[in-house]
Amino acid sequence: MKHVRLFLGGALFAAGWIASVSPGGWRIGLCFLLCGLAFLAGIRSRALIEAKGQLENLNRMYLVLSRVSAATVRVRNREELFSDICSILVDSGGLAMAWIGMLNEGEILPVAHAGREEGYTGILKRTGLMGQEGPVSLMMKSGKPQICQDISTDPRMDVWREEALRRQYRSSAGFPLHLEGSRIGVINVYAAQPDFFSEEITRLFIEIGEAVSFAIQYLEQQGRRLAAEEGLRRLNAELESQVKQRTGQLEAANAELEAFSYSVSHDLRAPLRSIDGFSEILLQKHSAQLDDAARDYLGRVRRSSRRMGELIEDLLALSRVGRSEIHKEEIDLAPIARAVIAELDAANRCVEWTIEESVPVYADSRLMKIVLENLIRNAWKFTAPKNPAKIGFGSLGAEGEKIVYVRDNGVGFDMKHSGKLFGAFQRLHRADEFEGTGVGLATVQRIIHRHDGKIWAEAEAGAGATFYFSL
Repeated sequence: MKHVRLFLGGALFAAGWIASVSPGGWRIGLCFLLCGLAFLAGIRSRALIEAKGQLENLNRMYLVLSRVSAATVRVRNREELFSDICSILVDSGGLAMAWIGMLNEGEILPVAHAGREEGYTGILKRTGLMGQEGPVSLMMKSGKPQICQDISTDPRMDVWREEALRRQYRSSAGFPLHLEGSRIGVINVYAAQPDFFSEEITRLFIEIGEAVSFAIQYLEQQGRRLAAEEGLRRLNAELESQVKQRTGQLEAANAELEAFSYSVSHDLRAPLRSIDGFSEILLQKHSAQLDDAARDYLGRVRRSSRRMGELIEDLLALSRVGRSEIHKEEIDLAPIARAVIAELDAANRCVEWTIEESVPVYADSRLMKIVLENLIRNAWKFTAPKNPAKIGFGSLGAEGEKIVYVRDNGVGFDMKHSGKLFGAFQRLHRADEFEGTGVGLATVQRIIHRHDGKIWAEAEAGAGATFYFSL
């Protein structure tokens, strides 16, 4: 009897006793033992080869996952995304075929494929997928991956088995695609050997499906944003076109109105002068031939004609403001204000003036003189009942913007009527209380607007008013 120990790869592989009943018999026994051990070693070798193949497959899937992630970042639309994903699965993953299908009116329709397809997706369309108890319909119902480790025996592949095996598909796997929580499609892959989709590879494919789903959601959001931006651009273009059209119409209408106003005002002055002149001659040279009623009537005619003349002059001034060119320069409003005040002071009224030393602005000096004449004369007019009257002129600084003001302690007005202040022919006081045509503030507003500025007022009935403007 002989004890034998065998080693494989440095480790004890087998040990035993060999008995011999004849000379050299132990050698025959050893021969049989070695044959048996060789058989076991072959089995182990095949297991090692299979393990190596699984490891290579797993490494390829990691490469696929990496390239899929890169593809989801660079693609610009669904078609490009699906095409790239299928190509990566086949080229880098060593798969026989891959296809992606999307849900359309209750049916999954293949939209992209790569690999040894040979008309297989056309067969899927003809047989339908959602109406069968196959991997795709089960996947869409459950939301879980469907793995067929052996197509030749898996009952889920009964409908497509023959065509799949003819194209050398031996195992398959399907993974759902999601958008905003809903299942919208599937990724299906086929391997040329059975039992390809190990637990590790299946896990990686789930990650691939999640990456593609994320890319779909990103493209969907990007598409909505681009569509919204395009809609906004179209809307802005339409609005700009309408604004240009309306602006052109408004400018034309304003030009016609100003021309008409100027023409009418100019043409009315001559007959008004005649009415006033002949009325004056009647009163001066033929007064003795007229009774008191006739003289009163002529007096009314003259007063009305003079008022009409003032109105015409104001209309002409308003028209000229709209048509004249603006020549802006650095000017000081304080000397202009003092010149207006000097003319008013000749009336010997008791007025306390508060004038800022210097109010520099960038504006047209001729037009600013018209603005200050109107605002300061209005303050003078509406402080007539006050003794002493107080009128101030100066400027304020607000957020980098200079604001000029004219303030008085006159009769003021109710702010609920402030919307009528700057309209032509709008008056907040009766004509028998305060004279005026109601055109002055409209002229002021037009000048300020032509300087791209704004004008507003604050007041209280019986407590005065302050007019502000910025340029």
